[in-house]
Amino acid sequence: MGPEKTHKDFSYQNEWFEVKTISFGKESVRISSIEQLDSDLDGKLVIYELEKMSPSFDGIRLNQLVNSIIAILENSSQRETFMAKLQLYGFDFSNENDNLVFAVRSMHTYKVDTQRFPRLHRSSIPDAITRAQYEILLTEIEQFKLS
Repeated sequence: MGPEKTHKDFSYQNEWFEVKTISFGKESVRISSIEQLDSDLDGKLVIYELEKMSPSFDGIRLNQLVNSIIAILENSSQRETFMAKLQLYGFDFSNENDNLVFAVRSMHTYKVDTQRFPRLHRSSIPDAITRAQYEILLTEIEQFKLS
């Protein structure tokens, strides 16, 4: 949902996902708004750990990634919607994107349950506080990791 400024990155019926990317070796993940993990429904936090590599490395390149996503979308309407969202972020298939190369070091999914997962809740924050960002230590959410 990115450029549409919804609270969750992906949601469908009663499921929601918040996807974050962190640099290799980082010990925490930044939650950029209270609403990203606040819900009355259990959800999932997906964290990708990436390492930026040299252009000669055989890793993930942005243009190739976009093309592979376009290839799996089922119809032209989905492809057009996807490209329109990318363009809202200023994406184009420029050659500079081929020099952005990353290695995926890990990907983990965590269950954000409504009772125990450490997160802020809008209902427990004073009305005078309108915006907050916070970081969660990855070592402290190990028990919520899904296999």
